[in-house]
Amino acid sequence: EIQKLAEQSNSSAQTIQQIIEELLVASESTVKIMEDARGVIQEQQSKLDMTKDCLVDVNQGIEESKEGIVAI
Repeated sequence: EIQKLAEQSNSSAQTIQQIIEELLVASESTVKIMEDARGVIQEQQSKLDMTKDCLVDVNQGIEESKEGIVAI
């Protein structure tokens, strides 16, 4: 009976170890995905900032054109 309980305990311990290893792999994968997403978000933010700057320049050009037309 003790031998049977020991075998069950050993089997349960192995199952727990396997679950822990799978969780570690899944966690590492999640961290990698989050790091990749952060890089994409930072790149998008940079492009949005550049787009904003371009639109501000276009708006200033339009305002200057309007002022030039009014002056004529």
